[in-house]
Amino acid sequence: MGYEINEEMARKAHEMRSFRDYVPGKATADYQKQVANAREIAEQAKSRCKTTAQRNRVDGMLDKYERTLAFAINRENEVGTWCPSVLIVGGANFPVKKKERQTDAWEANLANYNKAAELLERIRSYALNAPVTSRDPEVLAALNKKLEDEKKKHEHMIVVNKHFRQFGTVEGCEGVGPCEQAMIEARMKQWGDRAPFLPWQLSNSTARIHRLEDRIKEVEAAATANAQPVEVVELPGVTYHENSAQMRVQLIFDGKPEPDIRAILKSHAFRWSPSQGAWQRILNENGKRAARAALEEIKLLQGGQNDE
Repeated sequence: MGYEINEEMARKAHEMRSFRDYVPGKATADYQKQVANAREIAEQAKSRCKTTAQRNRVDGMLDKYERTLAFAINRENEVGTWCPSVLIVGGANFPVKKKERQTDAWEANLANYNKAAELLERIRSYALNAPVTSRDPEVLAALNKKLEDEKKKHEHMIVVNKHFRQFGTVEGCEGVGPCEQAMIEARMKQWGDRAPFLPWQLSNSTARIHRLEDRIKEVEAAATANAQPVEVVELPGVTYHENSAQMRVQLIFDGKPEPDIRAILKSHAFRWSPSQGAWQRILNENGKRAARAALEEIKLLQGGQNDE
């Protein structure tokens, strides 16, 4: 389970600070206990994920957590062998300078423990705010499910408001349980609201629905397109590609672009992808417009003429 813990180093570090015998396997057991807890948290996070790609990201973060924690533990034990405790050697010949270096190294190693803790917290909260990226193979299914849920919430708000207007209470409204009823009544009493759900809440919900619908259209259009890479005539050595498989609009250069050209690409939110060998951003209308603008600026930089 997880990564290897150096038991011999753990034993030596223990003997440098204690007269008690080291329990064989204790450092590994402590590590495995923390890993088991992290894996349980990861499984809970994965159960809330919307796509396989998201679950894979959780697995990646978990592996990095296990590796980072193992490194921190092994480093702590390694530093622990540098200098014995004053209880072991006594105060007369205690190596003060060596102890100071050991303490500094322990403090520096806290960064590794903190990094592991941050990874665990990211795993714990990941599914609550994990983005459905355009590269996820299941992006359309996830977006459609999200749209369906948002429409249900919107319809629920309308039904609850209608019931309240008719009866002056949300009690007995279909779909409103005791917990939601208590929350609505407490909120209305606290803020003096005249309805369970206010116009701005309905408006925000409508806006979210429209954004989801627009994004679904963009993803569907990109998925059905089969655009091939196109060489930019005015810029020899530059290729434009609407890569629907990767859901990215890509600018591909023969060789590494000059610093001025890289600055233009970055100013239009293009990022270098070593795996693709291209400068790219998300394939949507904004991405296409950004690519056209970047290419025009590069033409001007190289003394070309704008197409009218």
